Amino acid sequence: MADDCEHKLERRKAAWVTLCYPRASDCAQRLAHELARIGCAVEPRGDKVIERDGLSESRYLVRWKEPFDVNAVAPSFSTLGLASGAASVQWEIID
Repeated sequence: MADDCEHKLERRKAAWVTLCYPRASDCAQRLAHELARIGCAVEPRGDKVIERDGLSESRYLVRWKEPFDVNAVAPSFSTLGLASGAASVQWEIID
């Protein structure tokens, strides 16, 4: 699903991103910093702890101005999340 969403980034201006990561990790902050570095506005929208898995979950609203230079983003947004230490990353484009 993430790849399908990323193909729409040239036309869209906002997306939800939800990532799960080990509780002690700072990967949510690292991902937010990396997204801001490439020109996205990143707004935290909630955190929760998943007790049974020992994971934390963070949700962000990510916005950008069109035209968004997808060529400036290498690797993909999903790969950035996983590289930051997230166990999983989910993107949902806002129509």
